[in-house]
Amino acid sequence: MNPTGTGPIYSSFFGGTQTDTINFFAMTPNAIYLGGSAGSADLPGFVGFPQVCLPSACETRLSADGTEIGASRIAPGKVLAYDAFAGKLIATTGTNVVAVDPSAPRTPIACILDSADLQPVTSIAPGELLSLFGEFSPGVPSIPPAGQFPTSLDGVTVGINGIPSPLLYAGGGQINFQAPFGIAGAASATIDFASAQQSLKNSLALPIVATNPVAFLNTPPDASISPCVYESSTSLSGTFPLALNPDGSINACANPVPAGSVVTLFLDGLGVTSPAQTTGAVTAHPAPSLSSPVITANGGVTVVSVTALPGSISGIWQANLQIPANEPSGGNQVSLTAGSAPVRDANLILWVK
Repeated sequence: MNPTGTGPIYSSFFGGTQTDTINFFAMTPNAIYLGGSAGSADLPGFVGFPQVCLPSACETRLSADGTEIGASRIAPGKVLAYDAFAGKLIATTGTNVVAVDPSAPRTPIACILDSADLQPVTSIAPGELLSLFGEFSPGVPSIPPAGQFPTSLDGVTVGINGIPSPLLYAGGGQINFQAPFGIAGAASATIDFASAQQSLKNSLALPIVATNPVAFLNTPPDASISPCVYESSTSLSGTFPLALNPDGSINACANPVPAGSVVTLFLDGLGVTSPAQTTGAVTAHPAPSLSSPVITANGGVTVVSVTALPGSISGIWQANLQIPANEPSGGNQVSLTAGSAPVRDANLILWVK
């Protein structure tokens, strides 16, 4: 508005194709700062940003006259104020108040997710499979040879509390790695990413928990998971696990199993188990059975066995579940518990005929 408040000087649209909000606004002699929540991967500055990392707190800088919209960036928390003396934004994480330099280069890491269900993590467990998303390298993705999990791929390394992490994949926008079992017992994890070829470094910190159990989901869903005659209203409020029928095919609404059958699900983030697992090792065949923590299920489903997945990296477990003989046809929900910790992905849908 003009100084007298009698008319506008300019106006602008701001937002992307998803839901974005603005809850902070500050005018300074050199710039206009916005703070809010970004849900759109196509906001200015977010081009190529993984949608799985959103929504997230963000901040944006506009020119003082409003004619130029700068790149939006992830903020460590909700923006509360602008410190004119320091030239920094003040944000809260919910537990801490932090200063954010709006002119600092954007960090390579956008977010960290669990590799099994691609959901954001707020803590990590020993042996958990994790995925960093962001801008790491424009080169060709690197995948280690079968059965090998090195701690460096084309100059890319990830370490937690100084312990090198095995790498499963290193691409321009995603890096998959395993949290070392050696971090067990520590209170927090400092995750250090480095790329020698791109001269990039970035660190983030997360609490360490004993277990963070998750189920491998069918993400993105297999083509066989689609509306069909077996779909029910119950299934619509659940999630689709990567579940195998007795013949090895994917359990889906178009490929259900008879009631009473045994279906196999896969779990991650169980932490230090008995027998103990070795970081980055390939699980031998036959695979050891899990004795701790105990996996339980609800809804009448019986856990037949839990064993390490042969041929996979250590820390991945397969749970064989027997469906009750009187289970109704359609999508049926089941939730699992590892010891006293519920598997984060609840209401897993198993298809029965």
